[in-house]
Order: sequence, then C-alpha cells, then structure tokens
Amino acid sequence: MLHDVRASKDINRQRHHATYIIDHAKGIFCSRKYLHGGGFIHIKKALSGPDCGTFCESSNCIQSYEIAKQGRHMSYECPHVQSVQYAKPGIEQYLTTRSLQALVTGKLITSERAHEALTLQAEAQQQNTPFLVHMSLDGYSQRYIYLSVYSGLTRYWSRLKRTVVTIDKKGKCIYCQCSPEKQTCKHKIIGKWYLNQDQPEVLSSRIEERAGDDATSETADNHEDNIYLYQKEYPPNGHLLEKMTKYIMTCKKYPADANSHRDYNNVESKATLVPKETHCHFCHAQLSEATLLTATAKIVYSEKIIK
Repeated sequence: MLHDVRASKDINRQRHHATYIIDHAKGIFCSRKYLHGGGFIHIKKALSGPDCGTFCESSNCIQSYEIAKQGRHMSYECPHVQSVQYAKPGIEQYLTTRSLQALVTGKLITSERAHEALTLQAEAQQQNTPFLVHMSLDGYSQRYIYLSVYSGLTRYWSRLKRTVVTIDKKGKCIYCQCSPEKQTCKHKIIGKWYLNQDQPEVLSSRIEERAGDDATSETADNHEDNIYLYQKEYPPNGHLLEKMTKYIMTCKKYPADANSHRDYNNVESKATLVPKETHCHFCHAQLSEATLLTATAKIVYSEKIIK
C-alpha cells in the first residue's frame, strides 16, 4: 500500500498512467494498469450528479481506498484516478449493421451471435453511453488494440458496466476480461465486428477468439446463465447478501478447535480446492461444474498461512 501512496504523489503531466475518456457525461475513463504498460482498467471520477464519486477497478487500489477510509483520509485518490486530469479523448466507433452482416455471410460468426451484439449496441444507445471506444496508444507498440466495450452488467470483471477487449494482432487472438481464452463471448464478437469494419486487414489474417467448438461455446453460455440466474449483481447486496452470509455462518464455519487436528500437509498437497456440494442449499437444484475464481488464493489459519 505504501508503494501506491508514493506513486500517487509522483503523478504529473510527464509521469502518469495513459488514460482515455470513455463516457464524459458519466465520468468513466480507461487507464493503463501500470505507468509504462500493462492492460487497461476502467475508473470513474464524477464530480456531480446522482452517481458522483470516484472508483477504480484495480484490486490494489480498492484496498488502498479502504485503508484510507479507515484512516479518515477521505480525499485520497489512487494513481489511476489522479491521472484522469491528463486524459485524452478515446475514439468512439459506430459499428454498422452492414459490417456485422458481412461476418455472418462469411461464416465468421453465427446469426445468433450477431443478434446478441446488435441487442447490446441498442441497449448502449438507450442508456446514452458509448458502445465501443478505441484507445489509440501513440508512442507505444502497435501490436495490441484496446477497446472499451459496453457490457450492461455489473460483475467482478465489469464493475462499471464496461469491459476491455484486447486484440493481439501478432498473436492473432482476441481476449476479454469476462471469459477465459478458450471461451467465446459477445464482447469478443464485438471485437471482430470492429476489426471487420475498421481494420479488415487484421481480420483477414484469420484472427481467433481462442474459443472452442460450437458445443463448448453453447455450454459455456448456459453455464454463465446458471451462475447469474440467482445473483443478478456483483457484489451481492440486500436480501441475497443476508442469505449468503447466513448460509456461510451455518454450514461453512469451522469449529473453534478445527486447527488442533488440521492436517496442513494434506491441504498443501492439493492443487485445487473445490466445493463438495452438488446441489443448491436453498432450492436443491443440481449445481453446475466448479468455476475457477482465482489461482492465487490463500488459506489462513490462526497460526499459519498456506499460499
């Protein structure tokens, strides 16, 4: 955390995170994670209106804000938010139906996927927010194309209802924050839509989404629906948060003497830890397969931390 505080003091016109204006009316920006590279994260700095305030999607910055809040340092701003004052305009792109239909005709996407993309574009227009914004990185490597895409969802990967789609022109693949490499999503389809209209020479080199076959994609889509059928927003709140907390305290709390007979070696030897439940605790419906949440988790005991 001290590193973040020192870095924030050094933010100036010559030294700041490359930042782009995404939605000026709502105070949404996109900033590079690090001073000299890395991907992009979305941040908010709105000085007026019902949603005024600041927010940064970086996990480290969220933690720094919590520490500052506990210390009553209410004016604290992370380096990304401080860099907003040097933000450049992003390039808003209007994607046409004609260029999307060309992808369907060329059998690069299905008509169902095209309909999903059009629906999301219409929703963005209804919300009066940019559908797709291109961050043009002058002076940096031109290998990657970074796009801020409207998602319409509040998830752990889209806390400000936008996601970052990254196109690797050299590696010939498209990445999105919402899905693993080998899983397709509507945002990757939108990335293809952008390429077909604005940079068709890149798309003609057989760029891939790193997605599996149609069956795998369909399974992944259904799996995502199952995950969020009950939880509509992230993080959970209200009645849902109360039920989740009650469930954890009732069914997941370790007894007071759990550490006295805990087999640490057995825990450390396991490469993965997955839930043992196969059915929902509330409605008793069958659960989907386990989903990877993090590869860097820690198990904290009273006398030991296992990484």
